[in-house]
Amino acid sequence: MHRISAPPPDALTQGVIFTCALAEDYDECDVAGLIITARCDAYNDKAPIYNYVPVVKFENWIVRDGVDAVANRSLKAALGDMKSFLKGIGEATSLLDFFPPEQLYREIFVAQSIKNAPAFLKASQRYAAMRDVINLENNDRLDVLVSEKSEAKKFIRELLSNSLAEFHYLPGISPNENVVGHVALLREVRHLPRELAKSVSRGLDASEYAEVCRKDERSSGRLRIGSDTIAWPIGMLLSPDLELLMQRLTHLFARVGVADLSPSTLKMLESALPEKGAIK
Repeated sequence: MHRISAPPPDALTQGVIFTCALAEDYDECDVAGLIITARCDAYNDKAPIYNYVPVVKFENWIVRDGVDAVANRSLKAALGDMKSFLKGIGEATSLLDFFPPEQLYREIFVAQSIKNAPAFLKASQRYAAMRDVINLENNDRLDVLVSEKSEAKKFIRELLSNSLAEFHYLPGISPNENVVGHVALLREVRHLPRELAKSVSRGLDASEYAEVCRKDERSSGRLRIGSDTIAWPIGMLLSPDLELLMQRLTHLFARVGVADLSPSTLKMLESALPEKGAIK
């Protein structure tokens, strides 16, 4: 269980979670922010801006980023199935790059009375459904989690074990909270100007936020504070859970990709292996 404590008084420092933050594609949801700016910079007032990652409720995340990820996985699985069926009957898998699956089903599998025709049709229908998911409304998007239940369960298990590079699961974001959980959006790093961050640390309502924005237009559009909400700290993620989140965040942005070695290099190395009986 992640360890959450009450936030320190009048301070936004690394690990502190505050309300009324923003996140892409979550305009109609409650969003919190988890400060990632180094503690020494925050305590010594060295940081001109305070960086944070958005944190959203699990039930909001699963019908947005979650559904998109599950659909993308299922899309790849359906495509892989169709390629396997084509390969199994001696057809080039590249046909899928030029012709829609429905056409291949009619002109190859049905026309030639291929045994796997129903299975290819099912894979093509799954592919089409997943391809169109991004245009669905939230209520309809939930159907994807039902139709792709096996893939959805696998995805959620990966979330809970924090195996998904872009997301970090948090059971709670304030002490004694009784919720399904929250998800930190690691890729979406945002920031608050220093003076705005200080105001949030003390508690900031809509009218006070308007005054802050009047004095410094850089603060405009940094928070979403309603008439009945207050931007203020509600919890603090403690060690070692904070260090784990920071480690995963750093790894996400510090990864380096290099080209794979050529097949010829692999063959060369394999040819250097000694033959059986050569070593005595």
